[in-house]
Amino acid sequence: MLMKILLSFAFACSSLVAQPVLTLSLQDSSFFTAEINNQVFNEPQAIMNFYDLPAGNHQLKVYKILKTGNSIVKQPVYEGKILIDKNSSTIAYIDGFNQLKITGKTAIIESSKTSSSSNQTEFPNPKNIPTNTQQTTDAQGMNNAQFKSLLGNLASIDVENERLKTAKGLISISTLKSSQIAEIMLQFEMESNRIHIADYSNKYVSDPQNYDIVYNAIRSPRSIRRLIRRLSN
Repeated sequence: MLMKILLSFAFACSSLVAQPVLTLSLQDSSFFTAEINNQVFNEPQAIMNFYDLPAGNHQLKVYKILKTGNSIVKQPVYEGKILIDKNSSTIAYIDGFNQLKITGKTAIIESSKTSSSSNQTEFPNPKNIPTNTQQTTDAQGMNNAQFKSLLGNLASIDVENERLKTAKGLISISTLKSSQIAEIMLQFEMESNRIHIADYSNKYVSDPQNYDIVYNAIRSPRSIRRLIRRLSN
């Protein structure tokens, strides 16, 4: 039975409603082609989203597209297996040493699998960021009232660069969860500032194992690749 795998170039494509189970790119943002289980995707892309891959190991081959004079060369950069978890969306890239790196995994929202487009969810999506509901501040994160006050403080600062400085100062002295960092990122209109906050805050969060949630506060594939590179250094 032929496995159904759909491919999309961009996260932000307006027609995209299903959540990919695998998002793949190269660390240097080069164009590439790929094969999964001998199914070939010959259209060069800078980022590939794969859908409807069943859980389990899949044989993956990746070829970097190089231009030599008037010729186009496919340079093999990776061959191996990738594990797709059940009900999980995986973000991965091939690094400069031709190694597969898993950046993060996010639970797939069940509604994104339904046939009704009105119930389907794009990824990344700010709606996938859980809000903080803690009654008290503890080692895991700031309580809801204090965190709302923090967000209100940031929202009252009109100049975004000043808001960025204030946010960094508050993050450095607070106990915050990864989801709270993602909420703080949404206080910034400029994508570069969202990336800056995500990069800066990685060393402060109480639950670094959940840090992939911050990708839901990023808008574009290019920005996601930038953040991947920063967090992997």
